[in-house]
Amino acid sequence: MADMNVVALIGNLTKDVEIKKTQNGKDMANFTVAVNSSFKDKDGNYTVDFINCVAFSYGANFLNKYAKKGTKISVVGSITTGSYTNKDGATVYTTQVNAREVSIVAKSEKTTSEETANDIFVDEPNDDMPF
Repeated sequence: MADMNVVALIGNLTKDVEIKKTQNGKDMANFTVAVNSSFKDKDGNYTVDFINCVAFSYGANFLNKYAKKGTKISVVGSITTGSYTNKDGATVYTTQVNAREVSIVAKSEKTTSEETANDIFVDEPNDDMPF
């Protein structure tokens, strides 16, 4: 049986998406999706998971153009993990979702696009990913 690394999320953007450039000049957007958990805390309240995600090129620009803070989106991608050494010399472990599909499920009141809620961007796999 082949290994599989697939993640599907539906949640709300925690802030407006900003485009940055990778070292090789590709557009990149780091964003966080707030996903309501199905678990309750000790006080009986549902918790929220904050999932770090990244989209490249067209996906990054799609989010920047059509999604704003509070927009409910779906993300399909894969989990990547990594680590780095912080300024205190401690190893920090990271986990994020590399988005391959991004869809707007519901717009926030701040969304100004005239596009429909059925907008979707699907990123074609390629060998240009900067990692």
